[in-house]
Amino acid sequence: MIRELREIEKFLALTEEEKESFKKVVPTYPFSSTPYYLNLAKSSTAIRKMVLPDIKEIDEDVQSFGEDDPLWEEKDKKTPFLTHRYKDRVLLVTTNYCPVLCRFCMRKRNWKKPIFFIDEKEIDKAIDYIRKTPQVRDVLISGGEPLSLPLERLEKLLLSLKRIDHVEVVRVGT
Repeated sequence: MIRELREIEKFLALTEEEKESFKKVVPTYPFSSTPYYLNLAKSSTAIRKMVLPDIKEIDEDVQSFGEDDPLWEEKDKKTPFLTHRYKDRVLLVTTNYCPVLCRFCMRKRNWKKPIFFIDEKEIDKAIDYIRKTPQVRDVLISGGEPLSLPLERLEKLLLSLKRIDHVEVVRVGT
């Protein structure tokens, strides 16, 4: 994982503006990318914008970058990791870790927290809620990168969901 300005410069020639944006934005919204994405950013303006910090992310006068919780997921939380907004589906945010922190991420608020992964106790709480809520038929497992969960936790989560008769669809947002 690439996290530092000096490491980025091994892959990309940065403008002074990009360097300044990095220095000002990263204390609020961290940076992380893989060598693969930085190599793609050499020839793609879109990917460059996706991975490199932009001063607009912290500029209070710029409304286009929105708010910390643009989908208002926090207000619909039923457990610390589970959001239930729509009658038949829930969102389970299992981690805030992601190898590439896309600047357009709708969960950037979680970047401000230390890296977390859902633990066994929180899995149990989420599963209990889903089990007791029969209208839930669709579960979206997301993050960060949910496939970065320790395998035993991911297995427990998936097998537990499989045992709930009314859950018909399990999606993994990776």
